Amino acid sequence: MSIKHKVGQLDVAVARFHVVTIVNPAISNSAERAPSVLNRMAARGPRYRVGLVPSATSRRWDFSDEPGSWCTESFDISGQHSMQEILDHVAGRRLVVPISVSQAGEYLCVACDHGLGDSHFIWEVCAALTHGSTDTGFVEPLAAPTMTNPLVSALFDAAKSTPRLFVRAAAIGLWRRAWSFFRSRVVALVDRLRVVQSRPAGDQDERYVAVWSKSDPGFIEELRRYRDAKHPSASVNAILMLSICRALQECGASLHDELQVLVDLRRFLPRDNFTFANFATVTRVNIGTQPSVEEFSASLRLTVGSLNQLFILTGYLAVDRVRMLFARRTRKTEPPVCRPAKSAQSILTISNVSKTPSFAKIAWARPDDAEIACAALPKSQSHIGIFINITPNGSVQLTASFYASHIDKLLVARGLSRALSSVALKQRPETISEPYTSCSPEHSLRTKA
Repeated sequence: MSIKHKVGQLDVAVARFHVVTIVNPAISNSAERAPSVLNRMAARGPRYRVGLVPSATSRRWDFSDEPGSWCTESFDISGQHSMQEILDHVAGRRLVVPISVSQAGEYLCVACDHGLGDSHFIWEVCAALTHGSTDTGFVEPLAAPTMTNPLVSALFDAAKSTPRLFVRAAAIGLWRRAWSFFRSRVVALVDRLRVVQSRPAGDQDERYVAVWSKSDPGFIEELRRYRDAKHPSASVNAILMLSICRALQECGASLHDELQVLVDLRRFLPRDNFTFANFATVTRVNIGTQPSVEEFSASLRLTVGSLNQLFILTGYLAVDRVRMLFARRTRKTEPPVCRPAKSAQSILTISNVSKTPSFAKIAWARPDDAEIACAALPKSQSHIGIFINITPNGSVQLTASFYASHIDKLLVARGLSRALSSVALKQRPETISEPYTSCSPEHSLRTKA
């Protein structure tokens, strides 16, 4: 008789989407020891997530105490010799098991179903596999998960500690989500009643692509010195995000006026509480007004720290719950598909996932040569998802996931490289609207309609 474990609605919403992580250099036999390591991790129980079998139609998931058996169906990356080659090989491929572990030389490729957890969980898995301890599985110290449904706990704690802010955030956050949902339904209805030949439907079989770039070692320290000298009131994270936006625009990308930023919501949990379940949302920061570094940093700080983020997630989950119930009635359980682009502009989503404490647990065979890449399915053909990682040697490394039918792959590669350039950082204008130097002779490349 199989064990059932109840998960949160956000876990269900992101189930069947997967995140690919590549670590280099890893110890040579990491993949060989993976089955035993995963089994030891599962021995901790379903609250630690390893062993859960995600479902996109139910909150009650099966639990396997032998997830090591999944390794036989992992991605085959043999014959791949670089980070970019592996990304080209695995990005957009369908994952048939909740966790896939494979290795080519010192490149360790770990793919996890996003339903299992966000970066906190994924880095714990990567840390365990790179350490390769078949006795303990997880790498200590390990925070004990205290809840399955963190959103409820965070909402109750906010209501108790800051009741006035709670009511105001609820009114703003839920109203915005309700209006956005209503507007999208109206637009969808209108689109069904008329045929729009100018809007391509999108290739449902198209695989997304991923591009990786890294800075020289010590670049993060150079970025901090630049911040201290030029923009002392701004955060390094804000400067890096704005640099990415500007670099892509300088190379010819047409970006949407709103930058999307992934926000970890664990800051809103009651003291001494933790979860491995998904607990993050996407917030929006305006870049269309050509903000200065200080303005962007202040806006980012204010938005990320607002209780509104809890209610944005609440509204999203309410809508997703309705969709899930509809899917049950119509029995529509198809895998995630590529949503068509709604405009020629690209919607940029940035996630700085290396700020998670468990990231520091990852073991590299040679820390001075550390490389890491992350890729995930973009929300639509219009989206470019960028993961930021900072390795122990101070190198800032970026991975962009997107559809090549929407934006040129070479353009994105040049943009990422420029964002991590010391020369470009010193020459960068104070606002996006100021004159800039072309990132290449082929600056005429533009986003595809």
